[in-house]
Amino acid sequence: MRAHSLRTLFSDGIDKSEVLVLLLTQGLFTRPWCLLEIRRAMRERKPIVLLELTGPSQPTFSYDSTLELLHDLERKLPPLNPSAIDELRKHLDPSETLYNLQETVLRAFELGRLSQVLHLNINGYVLNRA
Repeated sequence: MRAHSLRTLFSDGIDKSEVLVLLLTQGLFTRPWCLLEIRRAMRERKPIVLLELTGPSQPTFSYDSTLELLHDLERKLPPLNPSAIDELRKHLDPSETLYNLQETVLRAFELGRLSQVLHLNINGYVLNRA
């Protein structure tokens, strides 16, 4: 998929959506386009719902590791995704810094956690709130 096609995620996806649902996977916050979508949802004042998948075959999502990553994207992200920082910088507005993006995504994550994380047991289809 080309970058131009990915940009339509904003106009055809985020802008037309009423809510952004984030599936809390281990790699979610290491993907540049996911971070940019979260930033766009925050700018458009879209509600963000965190959905944690649970089950015996599902790796546990680490809130602590995510917070560590989101507090220092510039140093913590490259070992996890070597091209991510360059990709992010290519798509940030000229007046926006990586730090601005980091703070926006961190704020979204923290707000999502405060409004309760939903849990979906992928084996038993049980949905509950934490």
